[in-house]
Amino acid sequence: MAKSSTWSWAARAFFASLGMPTTLAELDVDAADIPKMLPTLAQNKGVPFGTFKKLTLEDAAEIYKLAL
Repeated sequence: MAKSSTWSWAARAFFASLGMPTTLAELDVDAADIPKMLPTLAQNKGVPFGTFKKLTLEDAAEIYKLAL
């Protein structure tokens, strides 16, 4: 297992052990909600956003989908 995926699994397990949600689905967010979330992201962070790599709203939508 790659180091990043090991960390991801460990982080998810830790947060789950605290009873915290680890996916958007656990917060009752589904794919239909993603377009509704993007304007707030743009308002709060601006576009493009990100520190290591500049991201677009399309990038954010894909990330949200992966987090379901």
